[in-house]
Amino acid sequence: MNVMPGETIRDFMTRFLVEASLWPDDVETIMASVDNPALQRVWDQSCDGFPDTFIAIAASVARTAAILWIDTNQPSHIARYMLGAEVITPGAEGSVGTFGPGGADTPNMFAREGGGVGN
Repeated sequence: MNVMPGETIRDFMTRFLVEASLWPDDVETIMASVDNPALQRVWDQSCDGFPDTFIAIAASVARTAAILWIDTNQPSHIARYMLGAEVITPGAEGSVGTFGPGGADTPNMFAREGGGVGN
């Protein structure tokens, strides 16, 4: 996920969660639950100048807080999957396969019998 020019750390984290299909009101509740004083000290600062690793950590903190909130309040919310809390495992009951390459024996949900995408 790219940082927008001039975007603050908090704005980035909020946009990250909204783009994962969470409602803005829910995101505000989630952000209020973040208990990370070091991160909160820089929330209102621009992302410009922070290393990519720090931005990735901010996204990880937002993701973790969101998954905890989702598990408690709306366990079947699609955002849980958008944030990667569940992994589709080839061969698992109800699985549709994988989205990417995984070898010749890995099912691919885009594959068509006789060739096509993914074959």
